[in-house]
Amino acid sequence: MQDARGDVWMEQAIEENLDSVAAAIERAEVVSRLDRNATYAEPVDLLLSNAVNLQFRMVLTDENLLMQDHSANLKATRDISSTGNSHHSGEVELAGIEQIWVVLQGNTISITTNQPGF
Repeated sequence: MQDARGDVWMEQAIEENLDSVAAAIERAEVVSRLDRNATYAEPVDLLLSNAVNLQFRMVLTDENLLMQDHSANLKATRDISSTGNSHHSGEVELAGIEQIWVVLQGNTISITTNQPGF
């Protein structure tokens, strides 16, 4: 029963991480629609940061946001609306990472572990 609760919590944490990052991406999309030359950055706190042994990664493409473990046993995605003219890119290894940044710069929305310098 302990393992089942842990699995449910992990799946919920994955979903929460995806929802939080996808919402930040959507806010960056709004900014990009208002001004193609705008810069924007938003930190997103993550769950599962101490789950180093799971080796999760998050990948952002023009079509979706993906979160999976390296074995691809645990995998979830969110579609990206792409309602603006910006491109989307980025891949982040999440082991030990407590926060990632959603950054709009140069008409590209990306995910990164580095705080932007603007």
